[in-house]
Amino acid sequence: MPKKTKETNPTDIVRSMSLFATDSDFMHKFLPTLEPKSIRQPEVAWVMKAVIKHAKDTKAAPTFEILRSMLEADHGLRDEEKELVEPFIDEMEERRPKRKEREYYQGVFESYV
Repeated sequence: MPKKTKETNPTDIVRSMSLFATDSDFMHKFLPTLEPKSIRQPEVAWVMKAVIKHAKDTKAAPTFEILRSMLEADHGLRDEEKELVEPFIDEMEERRPKRKEREYYQGVFESYV
């Protein structure tokens, strides 16, 4: 992961991940450059991996319901990990950015990855 010039706001990460996870155009822009292994937050890394997997299968971004079903079906995760990811998905849905905020959160996502 590249060095950050400033600390990233956790709410910004949630909102930018929400946009990445559910907006196909945004997702396709970043798919070729993603390396979820370098992400230190397990819930963010899991969402990235799930989005990548779903995109390979369908060529589209998942919905929040699809992410939840993927989480439920992921038997490789421990309960503690699921307890991190589940509320993260809920928070992403609650804090999904408005259309006019798209450019800002795209920049946040670029600097994060």
